[in-house]
Amino acid sequence: MISNFHWPGGCGHFQHLYFQHLCFQHRFREMQSTLGTKLSRKGTQSLLKRSSTKEFSDFALGEKDLLDNIREDSEPSGSNRHRHHARLENSYRLEPQKTFPYYKARALMTDLLESTLGSITTYDPDQCAQLATDLSGKIKNIGKDLKIPRYKLIALVHVGQKQEQGLMIGSRCVWNTDHDTFASAQFTSHILYAVAMLYASYLE
Repeated sequence: MISNFHWPGGCGHFQHLYFQHLCFQHRFREMQSTLGTKLSRKGTQSLLKRSSTKEFSDFALGEKDLLDNIREDSEPSGSNRHRHHARLENSYRLEPQKTFPYYKARALMTDLLESTLGSITTYDPDQCAQLATDLSGKIKNIGKDLKIPRYKLIALVHVGQKQEQGLMIGSRCVWNTDHDTFASAQFTSHILYAVAMLYASYLE
């Protein structure tokens, strides 16, 4: 029926739009009978209105895209309209791609302690307290510079005066023994001692 239609006269642009309109009506009725779904009057009118402003090539879409457009206009408003949008759960990685290289961190920490504390000739409590704070920040940056992803770093530094006393420093942590680790470094002179710890805990 559509292929035998003849426009009685007038502008070719309107003839093209009218032919396009009839093509979409014919295709729309075929899709409606295939779906077996009675579309709302509002949905039908909105589809026909859109057909008058698009080029004929827009209606040469695949059958799947046209069916999706019809269903989208015919579905009721509310939460059911968006039920076809899948929501995915967050994914979690339980094992690190690279483990933290504690041996590299230990060597860098030892060099840092020797270069910073090796030139001190007298013990000053205030100066050493500030040195402990500065060293902990630098040691934490050493761990960051290794660029191992998803590891939380904690740095502790103890600096004290050496007076032939006995000293023992211990630590206790709850962690995963397969992935979490630490690095330690020590420095001693006839004036002072220093113990540095860098903990690396993997975040799952």
